[in-house]
Amino acid sequence: MASLVNIKGPDMGSCYPIADSGLFNVGRDEKCNIQICDPRVSRQHLQISSAPDGAGHQISEYRTANGTEVNNNRITGQILLSDGDSIRIGDTTLVYTTDEYPDAETAMTEAKKKGEWKNPTLLGD
Repeated sequence: MASLVNIKGPDMGSCYPIADSGLFNVGRDEKCNIQICDPRVSRQHLQISSAPDGAGHQISEYRTANGTEVNNNRITGQILLSDGDSIRIGDTTLVYTTDEYPDAETAMTEAKKKGEWKNPTLLGD
């Protein structure tokens, strides 16, 4: 089972399981499957669904004012998520992981490790 792990922002340390099938709404609204208590996140900010081939998940946003970034690139349509992808909404950073963890602390540690390989490195001036 995949997970979203909150590594930065309000609710930091939270881990949200994502089933292999179905549609998951993410936003500030309490009716969302995954509620993010960040004032810069829209009530209904984005959705995550199973990929068409059934392998993994895809993400799309609801055309929000503050937008959604995956790996520091603003998304405008639906994109396939990869293990370790960083998702920024408002002041919150989530990491998508294809693994399941026993607790939020372990999930956060592993998500940070996975996300590191996707971060650009600045070489000396």
